[in-house]
Amino acid sequence: MKKIFACLLAGLLALSSLSACNNSSTGSSGNGDGGSATGDDTQGGGETVELEFVQQKREATETFDKVIEEFQAAHSNIVVKQNTVPDAGQVLMSRAASNTLPDLMTHWPGNASFTAFCEEGKIIDITDQDFVSNIDESYVNGILQDGKLYCIPVALNFMGVWYNVDKFTEAGYEIPKTWDEMIDIAKDIQSKGDGDYAFVLPDKDTWTIDQCVSNIYGKSLKDYTIQDIYDAVGAGEKTFADYPELVDAANKAIELREYSNGDTLSLGYDAAVSEFATGTGYMFPQGSWVYASLKSANPDGNFAMFTMPNDDGNMRQPMGVDLAIAGSTNTSHEDEVMEFLAFMASKEGAQTYSELDGSPSCVNGVESNLDYASDILDSFAENGELSVSFRPGTYEDDYRAETQGLLIDKDVDSWMAKITDVYRENYDEANK
Repeated sequence: MKKIFACLLAGLLALSSLSACNNSSTGSSGNGDGGSATGDDTQGGGETVELEFVQQKREATETFDKVIEEFQAAHSNIVVKQNTVPDAGQVLMSRAASNTLPDLMTHWPGNASFTAFCEEGKIIDITDQDFVSNIDESYVNGILQDGKLYCIPVALNFMGVWYNVDKFTEAGYEIPKTWDEMIDIAKDIQSKGDGDYAFVLPDKDTWTIDQCVSNIYGKSLKDYTIQDIYDAVGAGEKTFADYPELVDAANKAIELREYSNGDTLSLGYDAAVSEFATGTGYMFPQGSWVYASLKSANPDGNFAMFTMPNDDGNMRQPMGVDLAIAGSTNTSHEDEVMEFLAFMASKEGAQTYSELDGSPSCVNGVESNLDYASDILDSFAENGELSVSFRPGTYEDDYRAETQGLLIDKDVDSWMAKITDVYRENYDEANK
């Protein structure tokens, strides 16, 4: 499966590189390992430097603990302190406003806050660093800002439906290939009347609702991308309601709740992961980022993913950049920050991350074990795409709040009108 994924990815990247948003140079080629990331450059005997690393992906906390341990073994005078806090995105925005950003941080390249940090000169430009050559060029090109690179894309992600393999096998269920087949399974589970349910849906956290809706429409967008839609809506040429795939996704998101844990709005993401990992529910519509948390909660659990089905069974399978690591211009230790970024861009560091996180890597030469997602990879091979989109201003938060409201009032037409209005407001503000 490792080699299969490498071949599939190579084919996709050959296509995606043709449509990259910027083909500027990403820096000098450097050596094969890109900078001083290995034991050959172990530092010792000098003053110990401590780097603060605000890490936003809470599922990756234990993974980064191990990565940091390996890094520090080769850099004895650098201590990296991982800091995971609630609402880390808001914390970083506040610290950016007071010019106290941490030395290192994880972020998402298309996030409006991160792009603003870059525009304001708060993030180190790493375009010309040697270690950049270790990263597949297609991923680099996909996240450039004005021809410059500000972060190391560490891993890719994809969405689908996690399922309990043992429960599926015991019930005699096969992986559904269409939406109706999946709903038929859900109806059968509900008919058993044993208190269990088909879908674990944590709607207390608004980001999970956002992901659920995009998980559905992302498999059906074939003639245009979500970024194409954003651009047309922002320009006033279309509304979100003009896209039947989005209308359909809203209705289907509502339908899923009929076969779920009931009061989904009271269930948070962490609790949902714990429930599913320990045997509650049959299916968990989520992303590849759940892998590490499931393995941590239940190392012996038998879980896998299938592609979120659509009506005709001809699904698109997007992949996106999961998270990236950046350094702050506020740091007093830029050399040490570069050492850590070089390690994350090295085959050694990226391999450790990929193995523990269960995610495809953006770094050349890393083998990713994705046995749990063989169905996803089949869809990816047939209809895969690299998906990168940018949401302006506060649209992401506004959209998520409105989408939580959709699940309460179930008024799709009203929701479409509201998200069109808030998108245009943010688009206009960003393009003044």
